Amino acid sequence: MSATKPCHSITPLARRLLFWVLLISAFNALLAISVQLTLDYRRDLADLGDNLSFIRKSQSESLAAAAWNFDQPLVQVQLDGLVQSPWIAGAMVRYGPNEGAHASAGTIDEKQADLLSYPLEFAAGTRRIKVGRLIVAPNLDLVYQRTFDRGIVVAATQGMKTLIFSMALLILLHYLVTRHLSRLLDYVRSFQLGEQMNTLKLERGKNESEDELTTLAAALNQNYAKLNEYHLAEQRQLEYLEQEVARRTQHLDQALLEQQAIFDNSLTGIAFLKNRVFMRCNQSFERIFGYEAGELIGQSTRTLYPSYEDFELAAKHFMPILQSGQVAENDFQLIRKDGSKVWCAASLNRLILMIQNRAQF
Repeated sequence: MSATKPCHSITPLARRLLFWVLLISAFNALLAISVQLTLDYRRDLADLGDNLSFIRKSQSESLAAAAWNFDQPLVQVQLDGLVQSPWIAGAMVRYGPNEGAHASAGTIDEKQADLLSYPLEFAAGTRRIKVGRLIVAPNLDLVYQRTFDRGIVVAATQGMKTLIFSMALLILLHYLVTRHLSRLLDYVRSFQLGEQMNTLKLERGKNESEDELTTLAAALNQNYAKLNEYHLAEQRQLEYLEQEVARRTQHLDQALLEQQAIFDNSLTGIAFLKNRVFMRCNQSFERIFGYEAGELIGQSTRTLYPSYEDFELAAKHFMPILQSGQVAENDFQLIRKDGSKVWCAASLNRLILMIQNRAQF
């Protein structure tokens, strides 16, 4: 058998495996991305909370002092410094009677739902006097953008890992499995009973260990060798049977020729009957009754009886004996073709009528 060329196209098995690998990898990647983004989002929120807590602790005292002194330029300068932090979108200070005075920096809207408010208290001796409020708008867009950017990076990384893993798996599957399966398939398809085939050998490196495919190839070689042996034995048996049939047919033909010779040359008249009608008779039978060769074939045995009464009388005599399976014998006066009568000794079974002319004795 000719060597099988390795198949480099993607086989149905490889396609199904690739589909499931991609599906499982996509699920794992989605799960990993979700967990990682959730953790990163919570960490960013924690960082935001830490920064806001630091701002409240570090800026509250100075802002309270500036508000107590109604030093709006100083309040504004401090607010401008606050919004330089990437975690702060905007800040506002309300102070004075009924918080009528205010200063702001950055982007802030007092109607926002996510605003944080910190009281500003001025220390006057042992007393702490509330002089206003610090209102901060956290920059949640930064948190969302960082989460989105991380999601893109993680998704690209996971996708690249999945692609590399899938391609490596396909190459490995082809090298270890599908190329050997293709060779096994070609070997099975090319098998013909009675034809000499080369031993199936898988393409392997010198240091590669045997595996299930090697065992399968060895089993195929053994089974195909047994099939060929059985086929050859069957062929020999068929040839022997044909010779035996030919030999027995020859013997049977010889026996039939011998029987036909005995039948034709017997001095006793022999006839084969069916429903009291002549089916076949020998020359002696036809000669006894003066008929030509084949002239009696198809005629009723009534032809040989002088009268219908004699025909029926013979039936009454012979039938009970024949029905019991015995041979009926009797002497009858029968009639020749020319009308002359002759006494005959008749011996009859269910099929054969044997006649001897009494005049010969």
